[in-house]
Formats: sequence, structure tokens, C-alpha cells
Amino acid sequence: MQRAIASIVLFVVSTFAGAESILPGYEKINAPDVQGKTLKIPAENFSIDSPAEDWVWLKPSSRGSDLSSYVCFHSSSNELFVVTSENDNSGKQTALDEKDLNQFIKGFSQTELKYGKTLKTQSHLPSNIPIPGSYRITLEWNVNSKKEYWIVYVVYAERRIYFLQSVSKDGSESDSFRSVATNFKILKTTSRLATSHHTSEFQKDLESGDIVGAFAYAIGYLLIPVVIVVLIVRQVRKSSKLKAPAAGARMVQFSFYDPQGKAQTVSIPKVQITIGSAADCDLMFEDLQPFHCRIYLSTQGYYAEDLGGGITINSVAGSGFVRSDDVIQMNSHTIRITLV
Repeated sequence: MQRAIASIVLFVVSTFAGAESILPGYEKINAPDVQGKTLKIPAENFSIDSPAEDWVWLKPSSRGSDLSSYVCFHSSSNELFVVTSENDNSGKQTALDEKDLNQFIKGFSQTELKYGKTLKTQSHLPSNIPIPGSYRITLEWNVNSKKEYWIVYVVYAERRIYFLQSVSKDGSESDSFRSVATNFKILKTTSRLATSHHTSEFQKDLESGDIVGAFAYAIGYLLIPVVIVVLIVRQVRKSSKLKAPAAGARMVQFSFYDPQGKAQTVSIPKVQITIGSAADCDLMFEDLQPFHCRIYLSTQGYYAEDLGGGITINSVAGSGFVRSDDVIQMNSHTIRITLV
């Protein structure tokens, strides 16, 4: 993946220089590659949707490398996101790992230093967005005594590597970018999507119906609980809604008490829960952001990730690992975590 890393770094530099330097060198993508909101590139094995019809998909007017790049641009707000794609010519067809992620971040840091940007903090965590096996990288830069944040989703599938990139002034992830990321799809899979997350064997057992295997893996290898119970201590909005249990769901349960004091349980066939106001969230509360927070099982334990809505864990603002009896605050909702 070395060549892909280098070319992506160079592209990010030119991309995030500002709209003035990007748009003159780009042209609008038309049919058949774009149909409505959807950009579909069969040769690169992916499709992705823009947030709305008034966004446009752009591509470079000239192509100088094997790296493909696409810009999702909104002219009224000047907001833009970047999708890059390139073949992995290493011939390994392996998943991303810590070494790859560290190389990406090192490359970003070394290159941006030449342009006056100093990397202040960085983090990378496993993510099921856009697809299982992905990673979410957050980079905080110091630019002329001001802060700038990059949010980057990295996907490796079918011997291609994809980067979905955005810039944020305050470190939050916009609803528009989250919409783009969640609507990224791999068109064809000739093998199981590669994933370096240690939950992959657990998920494989769940998908095949091997409950014994799933328990054995979770208890014998991860040494952490496989059932998480979420108890809502207080809910101010009585109109909050709960999504019905998924058909055939098993293994992981998220339970809470509704405003009337009645116990409710959501069964989810994956080791994460998304909380927000969007229709496809596992727990829905109308006064939250569309995708407010998610709690998921990482290789190091359960992690509560702030998706831009703002959360506190035991009165400390921001994302973090959670343990039994930890309390998460989101707007008017106080959630107590219990690991069983």
C-alpha cells in the first residue's frame, strides 16, 4: 500500500488548500457515472450518495496518477468532501492494521508540516462506517495558531483502498459528511470484506448462527462481556421513540426503562448501538442530533463515540471507553451503562 499512501497524502494537500484552488481544476461528473445523488464507478467497485440533490460530484480536469479522486461539493455553503480510490498493488489482499494507520498519519503529518500545519493530536478507531472493517481517523492540526480538524474514514476492500475525507473547524462531524460516509457501498465482493478488527470472528459466528462459537470467542479471546445493558436513568422528552427489535437478532441486548417506567429491550445482531434522532438509529430521541452517539465493542472494550452531538462520560466531555456504572449525558438524557 506504500504507493497509495504517498499519492493520497499529496492529493490531500492540494484538496484541502481551499475551494479557490480546487474548483478551477475540477469538472462536473455527468451521466452515466452520476444518476441523481449517486456517484457510481464500476471500474473502481464503489458507489456513494451525495447528501442532497443540490450537491454536485466533481473530478479533476486532468489525471496525473493512478489515484482517482472525487469531490462532493455544495456551492451555496462551499462545503465539500473528498473520496479517493486506488488499487493496492502489493498483492497481499489483507486488511488494514495498526501499521497501515500509523503510516497514513505519519505521511499526513510530514507532508502538512511543509505547509505550516503541525499535528497536535490524532486518533484512529475501528468503525462499521462506511462498512465493517473500516477505520475513522481524527487529526487535530495547529494552523497559524488556529485549530483545524480532519475526519477521515479509511476503507480497504477487494484490493482497493478508499479514503473519505472532510475538514472541520471544531472537530465535529457534519450531518452531511455522515450521510456521505454511511451511503458508501462496495459494488461487488469476491471474498469476505477484509477486517482487522478482532470482532470479525465473533461477527462471522453470529452470521453463521454458531452461537457457541460466538460465545467462546468473546469470552475466551476478548475476555470482555458480550451483553451490554443500557439503562436510561432519566428521559425528559416523553415523545422519544424506540426502534423495534431486529428480526432474528441475537446475542447483544440494549435495555432501558421508558418514561412510563416500563422495561424495554432492543436486540441487535451486531456489537454496537447508535443513538440519535435519525430513523435508522437503534435508539431514537427526537431532541438529539440525527447521529448523536454510538457505543460499540472495540478490541479494547466498549467505546462511546461522540458523533458530533456532544456527550459527557462521568461529567467529562468527549468520547471514551465505558465500564459498568459509567454515566453518559446527551442533552436531557442520562444513560447508565451496565455490562453483564
